[in-house]
Amino acid sequence: MRNLLNFSRQEVEEEKDSLKLEDVITKSLSIIKLNARQHDVEIVLDFDKDIPSITGDINKLQQVVLNVASNSMHAMKEKGGKLYLSTFTNPERSKVFMQIRDTGIGIDKKDINRIFDPYYTTKQQGEGTGL
Repeated sequence: MRNLLNFSRQEVEEEKDSLKLEDVITKSLSIIKLNARQHDVEIVLDFDKDIPSITGDINKLQQVVLNVASNSMHAMKEKGGKLYLSTFTNPERSKVFMQIRDTGIGIDKKDINRIFDPYYTTKQQGEGTGL
């Protein structure tokens, strides 16, 4: 419910905590591991072990990981593939990054400018909402 209210831009108090990005990713992936196996998608993790904690809303961060990973798996559902998730910092170690990439079919050039539009999806009816 909180995610839908946030998405619709209604005020919901954020719960920001100190957290490890690796833990957010690992917890998120526990939800989709079965789906990955069913679609012959191998999940490859590469975490920088020296990443400092960050401050954020774990629910929002997990939703980002789940949404992007689900879209990646959808792009690989026909032939399988690899889903790569990694964490790293910049050389000064002042910023923390998460990278998600896959070996899927990619995004059609005609759709690239709309990927962050609410409710926009290229999936067939019944396969996704674009949330």
